[in-house]
Amino acid sequence: MKKKIFTLLFTALMSVGMYAETTVTWDSNTISSISMREGGQSFTKDGVTLTLLDGRIAGTRDWRGNSVEASFKFSTSLGNFTRIEMTATINGLEGSGWTQTSPGAVWTGDANETTFGIYFKNVSQIVFTIAEPAPQPTTHTLQLHVNDAAMGSVALQNPSNDIIDNGDGTYTVPEGAEVTLLATPNEGYEFTGWKASSSICEFTECEFVALPTVDNPLTVDMYMTAAFMAEFAAVTPTPATTTVTWNNSTLSSIDMHEGDSFTEGGVTLTVLDGKIDGMDGEWKGYSNDALKFSTSLGNFTRIEITATINRLGGSGWTETSPGAVWTGDANETTFSGNFENVSQIVFTIEESQGGTTSVENVQTNQVQATKFFRDGQLLIEKNGKIYNVQGAEVK
Repeated sequence: MKKKIFTLLFTALMSVGMYAETTVTWDSNTISSISMREGGQSFTKDGVTLTLLDGRIAGTRDWRGNSVEASFKFSTSLGNFTRIEMTATINGLEGSGWTQTSPGAVWTGDANETTFGIYFKNVSQIVFTIAEPAPQPTTHTLQLHVNDAAMGSVALQNPSNDIIDNGDGTYTVPEGAEVTLLATPNEGYEFTGWKASSSICEFTECEFVALPTVDNPLTVDMYMTAAFMAEFAAVTPTPATTTVTWNNSTLSSIDMHEGDSFTEGGVTLTVLDGKIDGMDGEWKGYSNDALKFSTSLGNFTRIEITATINRLGGSGWTETSPGAVWTGDANETTFSGNFENVSQIVFTIEESQGGTTSVENVQTNQVQATKFFRDGQLLIEKNGKIYNVQGAEVK
């Protein structure tokens, strides 16, 4: 469902237009004050102007034009005339839209001015009916920003024909129109959210407020002028994580004393002060830092040992049932203790390199095999085929 986020930030201000007519009346007192003898003279009252084009006007008594259809002109700034009624004695009348009546003349049409002639007497009243201008559609200005143009861009998605692109990063949008904003990050960056302002402004001068959504595209209904900013940030790569498991068959092969080390799957076990008898599953560390795990693959984040724990020591280590767990972020850890029945160790490692990383070459039954990481998984290539550490073939 498309969300109408705009109302979360702004109050809708609705404009309602009305179409109306107004009436202006010039009575005999007004008309009697009009005296014009030179072309170009004019008289204005209540938004209506009478202009003498060619002839003379002597109050109510005598309107005499020299041009047949263009002696006098009525005009208005209030809208358009729809009807003009003159009460007078008509000795001659010419002009588009004009009709002689008894007593007087009537003009009908839809214009903000009309010309006429030619000879009137006893002009006692003029009534002008004027249609006010039809309300113009209410529009609002939409402005688009990004926090950094090097990181991405923002644009309207499939704008309708009634939305005007002003060419300066702003759009003229009809009131209530639905617009869809699309933020597009450049390579190496990601879209992080929207901000908005209730005014059009330069980027550095805008007072933006964060919107409670990260929807992209974002659909809004325009009821107010507003600026929107798409925010981007550099993508932080998520380190790949791999799991190395030493099962019972691996552990039973370990037989070490002080100074010895054993490496499997990119993980090394070193005896600093103690001994390990893999066949019996016994590990003994005599001092506080007697045994050490280390890796060339990245950093350990978790090590789980399945065993019977008689004694355990070391930073980050916790005794569990059955066994012990280390958590942290380091490429090595030391510990001490007395373990029996060591049957499995699982190492969770955050890789230091992405993609496919070669670990080491090993010799297995006179056949060259290569260990490598792909997409965070330790794999082994042998005889042209790829296997996981459990021995299952990987396609």
